[in-house]
Amino acid sequence: MPIACDPAETLWISLMLDKDKPDDSRPEFECHYLTASEVRTVRGLIDKAITAEDDDKSQPLIEQAIMVGVDGWRNITDRAGEPIEFSTEALTDTLTVNEMFELAGKSVGATALSEIDRKKFVSQCLSDTASSANAATVDNAETTDETESTS
Repeated sequence: MPIACDPAETLWISLMLDKDKPDDSRPEFECHYLTASEVRTVRGLIDKAITAEDDDKSQPLIEQAIMVGVDGWRNITDRAGEPIEFSTEALTDTLTVNEMFELAGKSVGATALSEIDRKKFVSQCLSDTASSANAATVDNAETTDETESTS
């Protein structure tokens, strides 16, 4: 199943301001992996929000960009320390404008395959073809060994 279609495949991202906070209390946002189409949508919305003539036009665009890939959050509390339930409205009541743009951008960047994931992907692709590749290598090695012993 494609990773972007698997509802169990999510990751947690945090804002730069929170990166040094302890894991158990760090505010984080749950994102699902974005399809190629969703990536284009989010990037387009971010571009439109940046070039919008005022905040009234920009804010709905950046909210929409966030909601394409962000499904929830944890460790987000109000000033009194009470948990805040995730929603589009809560985004604008909780985050600054800069944090909203950062979150929208990270929802695209963080869901791209990391270097480790790429290595796992390549490794898996290679292991899927390993039986035929290994057989060819073993055959070549046996031929080489026979050639060397008869020389």
